[in-house]
Amino acid sequence: MQLEIIKNMGIRWTLYRIQYEIKKKFGYLERAYKPIDLEDIDIGAKIDKELVSSTLKANLSNLNTSFSINEFDKLALLERADNILESKFYYFNDEKFEFRGWNYSPKTEKFAPSKLHWSKISDFNSDFGDIKWIWELSRFTFAYDLTRAYLYTKNDIYVEKFWQLFEDFIQKNPLEIGVNYKCSQEMSFRTNAWVFALYHFVDHPATTDDRLITLLKCISHYANHIYKHINFAVEAVKNNHSISEATTLTVLGNTFDFLPSSKKLYKKGIKVLEREIGWQVKKDGTFIQHSHNYHRLVLQNISWYIASTQSLNKRLSSIVRDRAQLSLNYFMDVISESGEVPNYGMNDGSYIMPLTEREYGDYRPVLQCLNYQLNKDLLFNDDSVNEILYLLNPANMDEKHSVCKTTDDKSLIVNEYGGYHILRKGNFKVFIKSKTYKERPVQADMNHVEIWYGNQCIFGDAGTYSYNDEEKVLNYFNGTFSHNTVLINDSNQMTKGSRFIWFNWSESKTPKVTHQNNKSSIEVELSNYKEYRHIRTLTLYEDKLVIDDEIVNEAESDTDIKVQWLTELKAIIKGNAVRLDYDNWSLDIVGDTESVIDLYSGDEENFRGWMSSTYGEIHPANQIVYHTKSDRKNIKVKSILSKG
Repeated sequence: MQLEIIKNMGIRWTLYRIQYEIKKKFGYLERAYKPIDLEDIDIGAKIDKELVSSTLKANLSNLNTSFSINEFDKLALLERADNILESKFYYFNDEKFEFRGWNYSPKTEKFAPSKLHWSKISDFNSDFGDIKWIWELSRFTFAYDLTRAYLYTKNDIYVEKFWQLFEDFIQKNPLEIGVNYKCSQEMSFRTNAWVFALYHFVDHPATTDDRLITLLKCISHYANHIYKHINFAVEAVKNNHSISEATTLTVLGNTFDFLPSSKKLYKKGIKVLEREIGWQVKKDGTFIQHSHNYHRLVLQNISWYIASTQSLNKRLSSIVRDRAQLSLNYFMDVISESGEVPNYGMNDGSYIMPLTEREYGDYRPVLQCLNYQLNKDLLFNDDSVNEILYLLNPANMDEKHSVCKTTDDKSLIVNEYGGYHILRKGNFKVFIKSKTYKERPVQADMNHVEIWYGNQCIFGDAGTYSYNDEEKVLNYFNGTFSHNTVLINDSNQMTKGSRFIWFNWSESKTPKVTHQNNKSSIEVELSNYKEYRHIRTLTLYEDKLVIDDEIVNEAESDTDIKVQWLTELKAIIKGNAVRLDYDNWSLDIVGDTESVIDLYSGDEENFRGWMSSTYGEIHPANQIVYHTKSDRKNIKVKSILSKG
C-alpha cells in the first residue's frame, strides 16, 4: 500500500506528509503554534474605532448597507435569527440544536477535549465522532444571519448577540487550544464571518473599544497562523483548503492595511490563490475535487476576493477571472431552472457565506453574484436570488442591468478534464462520469449516471452523509454501492484505503460520441475490475433514454453483476419493469442471462436504499438492483427509461 500511495500521490506529497506527521509526533507543531494570551498580541500603532471604521468603509466599500429583502424572506430570516438569540442554531442548513458548547457535537452528544493543543487532537477515530459537527457552529456562519437581521430591522439586539457569542468563543477557545484550531480553512471561514459582521457593526455602540481591539487581535493572530500553515493545504491537502486560506489572506491584507503584516499577507495570499485556482479549476470549468458543492465553495471565495479587490479599484487577477468565468459556463450547463445541480461528489454542507433565503441546494444566488461581478449582467431573471449580489456589490450599482443571453443548449458536452459529461434533448438532461484520474479521487463512482427531466431528478446521487461513521455507511455513500452504475462481484471500482484515500485509481477510455437528428449517444469504458471491463452506452431520444451495459469477462469466470438505480420517486416492480412516480415513468431492464430485480428502501441489514440531501441527514430512497450471474465472456444488460 505504501508503494501505491507513492505511485498515486507522488514522492513530494509522500515526503511532506511523513515529515509533517513527525513534526506533530515530536511536538514541533505545538512549539511552532504556541498558545498565546490576547494581551500579548501586538497589532502595531494605536488603533481606535474611528480608524477602523474609516478603513473598513474605504477598503470594503463594495459591501452594501442599504439593501432590503421582501417580507416573506425577512420573516424566514428573523425566525432563524431569533432562534440564535435563544442560542439555538441550525446545523448543515437542516436540523436545529440548542447550544451546549463550542466543542460539543450534537450528533454524538459528546465533547471534544478543550484543554489540549490542536495538534494533539485526532479529527478521525475520535471519541467525540465526526469533527465537522463541532466545526459547523464554530465557522460563525450564523453571524451572516445576525448581520442581515440587523441590516433589515436596525434592532440592536442582533449586534449585541454577535458580540456575546464572539466573546464566549474567545473565552472558551484560547488561541491554539482545542479542535477549532486544527484546520486553517475553518479559521479562514470564521475570520471572513467576523470581518463581514465588523464592517456592518463597527459604528454601533455595542462595538466597544475593548471588543474591537480583541477582535482585531484575533484576526491578526488567525492571519499569521494561516500564513504559516498554508503550505500544509498546498502540499498535503491539495484542494479547496488552499483556495479558502489564500482568499482570506488576500482580503485581510487588502482590508486591514494598518496592521504591520498586511502587505505580506496580501502578497502571500494572491500568490497562492492564483497558483491554486490555476490548476484546481480546469480549462473546461470543472473542479479538481469532482464535487459541485466544493466547487460552489470556491466560487464564493472568488466572490469575496472580487468584492475586496474591486473595493480598492485594483485589477482582478486574470487567471482567477478566467477560471471563474469557465466555472460559470460549466454550471450553466448542469443547472436546472430551479437552481439545483446534481448532488455530485462529496458534499459536506458548506455554504460559507449564506447571504440568501434560497434553499441550500439552489446555486443561483452564488452564480448570479459572481457573474455580475465579472460581467455586470445577470444570469437569472428572478430578483429573489439577488441578495448575495446586492450585499457584495456597491449600493449605486446599475439597477437596470440586463439578463445576459445564454448560448443554445448543446446536445452533448464532453468535459475532457473533469470527466463529467452531459447529454441533452428536449426536457432530458443526463450526466455520466467517466475519466482516468490524475488527481486524488474521492468516490468510486465511474460510469455513474444521473437523469433529470426538467426540474425533476429521476435517478440521482446518494450524497455524502458523513466523513466519519461506520464502515458500511462510508462504503455505501463513497463507494460504488450507492451509485447508478454496474457493481461487479460486490466490489468497489477502486480499493479503499484509510480516510479519504483510494488505491487502484479509475482508468477510462476517451468517450465515443455520435449525433443523429433524432438521438445522441456516448460510449464510455472502465477497465478497473482486473480481468473485467465495463462498457456503458447512453442513447438519448426525445422521449426515452436507453442504457446499454456490457461487462467483458476476459477470464470467463463466474461473475456477479448488479445494475443499480437510485431514486427518491415512488417505485414498484412489475416483472422486468419498474414503474416510477405513480406510473409517470417506466424503467425496463432486460438481459441475456437469468436475473432478478430487487427493490431496497432504507434497508439497514444490507445498507441499501439511502440518500443524504445535506450533510449529516439521511433518509430512505428506492434503490433498484438488477442482479444476474454469468460466466459468459460478454454479459449484456439494457435499461430503458421512458415517460408514461
